Amino acid sequence: MSYHPLNYPPVLQSPASSTLFDSEIPFWERIRSGSQRPNTHEINVATFTYLHAPLLALLFCCLVKSTFGQDESVPATQPSNAAELTHGSPHPWIDTAPPAFARLISLGRVQIKIDDQRLDDARKQALTHFKIKADYRYLYTQQSTRVDPKNDGGYVAKINARIAVPEIEILHNISIRSGFKPRDPWKSPLMKHEFDHVSISTDPRLLKLLKKILNGKISFEVRWTSEEQFSDELVSRAIKAEINTQIAEIERVVQANYDRLDRETRDGTMDAKDWEALFRSMYDVDSLRTLKFLYLDATKSIVQDSRDKDVLEHYSLLAPP
Repeated sequence: MSYHPLNYPPVLQSPASSTLFDSEIPFWERIRSGSQRPNTHEINVATFTYLHAPLLALLFCCLVKSTFGQDESVPATQPSNAAELTHGSPHPWIDTAPPAFARLISLGRVQIKIDDQRLDDARKQALTHFKIKADYRYLYTQQSTRVDPKNDGGYVAKINARIAVPEIEILHNISIRSGFKPRDPWKSPLMKHEFDHVSISTDPRLLKLLKKILNGKISFEVRWTSEEQFSDELVSRAIKAEINTQIAEIERVVQANYDRLDRETRDGTMDAKDWEALFRSMYDVDSLRTLKFLYLDATKSIVQDSRDKDVLEHYSLLAPP
């Protein structure tokens, strides 16, 4: 039996950097080619960028690791950062895993830990937790600034940003009881059930969803008062909030699929009626539409065919005999 809450907020890593970009052709290339004259805003930004290039280069190369604060609804016994999912001595069972399990352990950065207190609190025999970790970088341009009609004496600026996420990981932590000592853990229905959950959150379609949604262009507004100044920090916070929202939405879908597995297998005490159909439909268009997935239109093309060979193979390794 297992319960799979969204225990951990996403851990995001971002450089404290920003610089001018143009979605088409940089304006200095347009000037050199004679296709367009720069406007005043572009000249000012270019001058600022030139004078501060060394500082911007330094900032661009420095990664600032940002960990979102833990939600107050999460019990204090749960880890609040990625380190507690990845650090510490691995459970000795890890090294004895047969190929099908070893593959998922590698894909999902799986740790197995004894945690009687957490399981007592949850009244469960085992728990699988997951967390999405993304490293991201961004470039942005300040398109316009005007008096903010919603804030007397304040200002608002429209920002266009391009986000790049070069690395995405999904970390897993399986908690078991100290008294759980089967002769062969890899033949245990309980362990098999927990790794079915790991299969769901390492589904190849999920990684495609993450890459499609997190990498791209966004537009938003930032606001500040007359007593403040426009700064990179304003933009950084807004971008971080947007990525946080995107990851949270994807985590919601994963969680819904975890819950669905528990319902259809009665927390792993029985096999699903149609095992293949269950997993094949986890991230298909109809399933995402039923879950009212916010980014359905942007991702239809990458999840529409749930019969892909890599999807079926991903789940077949742990299929019931």
